[in-house]
Amino acid sequence: MAEILFKAIDANHSDPIKDLRGCYKIGYPVVVMPDDHEWGNEERLPKFVIIKCPEVTVEQCQQYIESWKDDFVYTVVSQKAVQGIYTVRVQNDSVSVSGLNNITLDKVENYLLNWNCNNISFTFPYVQFDFILWQVVQSDGFWGKENIDDYASFELDSYDSETGVGIISATVYNIDELIVLDKIQFNGGVLISHIGDVYQFSIEKSTIFNKFKEEVKKRTELTYCRRKFYISVSNVQLIINSGGVITLTKTQLLNLIKNKFDD
Repeated sequence: MAEILFKAIDANHSDPIKDLRGCYKIGYPVVVMPDDHEWGNEERLPKFVIIKCPEVTVEQCQQYIESWKDDFVYTVVSQKAVQGIYTVRVQNDSVSVSGLNNITLDKVENYLLNWNCNNISFTFPYVQFDFILWQVVQSDGFWGKENIDDYASFELDSYDSETGVGIISATVYNIDELIVLDKIQFNGGVLISHIGDVYQFSIEKSTIFNKFKEEVKKRTELTYCRRKFYISVSNVQLIINSGGVITLTKTQLLNLIKNKFDD
């Protein structure tokens, strides 16, 4: 019920990062189509080979054409309620058994600094940092504005250590009112009052932490490799020797396709 197109030759890029993330290599699955799909002349040898497998559906094969992407997971290892501090570890759950694509400080440090995170350090296999409510609401990351200190000043009016809710007064200059209100709401803040340039709002520690995770996840998680699954070069050669097209059972297909996580 499914046919899978695989690369039979390498595509290459001079930039090693772009080559890894974007180029199809020998044995990479490219696309999955239903039985009896009419493949074009350019989708055959010498550039491609085809595996037909009547025992699996197109839907069951979709996983084979997924890219290998980062998957950052955050764990709060301790907190200081009185100061509104989380100590957090972030690690990449999308790592091979040999450690390929493990998180590095370079991958996340700039984004953590953009949110005024403190005490950033790397100890394999995680990056650890302090997330402080009062510091975060003064950050470029929170406001989406570079050098926010040039446009705003802040006061912590109160902080309830039991509820984790802080009340902040932000005096903001030369930024459109709608943009300021949008940033407060987007990051989980609740406007209390707005008089002239002064915006007073409440915000809860865990709410802004979740918004922070979403934003850093979106900005930092990248494609590591063009494909997560592949077949070996030797098996590609066997298909080439068979004329570029073979038919396999489900069991044969599962034995043929490898997951890079196991490398």
